[in-house]
Amino acid sequence: MKPVPVDLPVCRRPTGRVPRSARTPRSVGTWEKLLEAREATAGWPGAEPTGEAIRKAVRTSSANVRMLWDALRAELDADSEATAA
Repeated sequence: MKPVPVDLPVCRRPTGRVPRSARTPRSVGTWEKLLEAREATAGWPGAEPTGEAIRKAVRTSSANVRMLWDALRAELDADSEATAA
């Protein structure tokens, strides 16, 4: 018995518009994540939220959570200075 060559299907890029359901979802912007982090940490007891706790609550990368944590920390410092004055 002789082996028969098999025609492999050719992968082609889609032509035209790709439906929204087939697209890769866009990441949420930084401001939306910051709002989500504010809401998540608003009810937390204790001194200040940790980066790891924020990352788990907001479900984002460690690079993004560093930026969020810095922004939240600046807001906390501004609030504490406003109440002290």
